[in-house]
Amino acid sequence: QQLRPAMVVASAGIRLPCEWPGDCARVGLAEVEDALRKQAATTTRVAFDAGAAAVTPESVLCYVYTGGTTKHSRCVAVTHAMALWEVEHYATALGGQAGQTD
Repeated sequence: QQLRPAMVVASAGIRLPCEWPGDCARVGLAEVEDALRKQAATTTRVAFDAGAAAVTPESVLCYVYTGGTTKHSRCVAVTHAMALWEVEHYATALGGQAGQTD
């Protein structure tokens, strides 16, 4: 079975390195950020807590396709724990300002 992306999220103006299937949605990063802000403003705390209860540190947060610099592009499962570790250890890089410790 072949893994195929259902959606690609990219910054505006980014040229994707390969052709994507015609049924693969392309969404701008700004659109995702706006949707998350709107959802956060309307979601009740009870609904949020109920959904969060089912998530563990090892639950998959998202799937990312590598750039394929050494071989073919690969799908990587990013867990919540992995993402939180990166936020903690690469804070300035994630903010767009890489420092000597990043």
